[in-house]
Amino acid sequence: NARYALNKAVLILSVEQVSSGQLPPVLRETLPHLPGLTAARSGAVAAVCRGTSCLPPPRTPEELIEQINEAV
Repeated sequence: NARYALNKAVLILSVEQVSSGQLPPVLRETLPHLPGLTAARSGAVAAVCRGTSCLPPPRTPEELIEQINEAV
């Protein structure tokens, strides 16, 4: 939430919500297929998406910040 962008949205979803298929079409086609998402049942995963595609989840907070900076 720290970096402002007019077109940015932050969604908080559980793994169950992602795998339930009850997402908007673009997210349904992308989020369930991200590598590492299903392994995150005991933790949190971030994904930076732009348009109709998402980057693989970052491994570190620094990598997440870099992805966000490149996306906005």
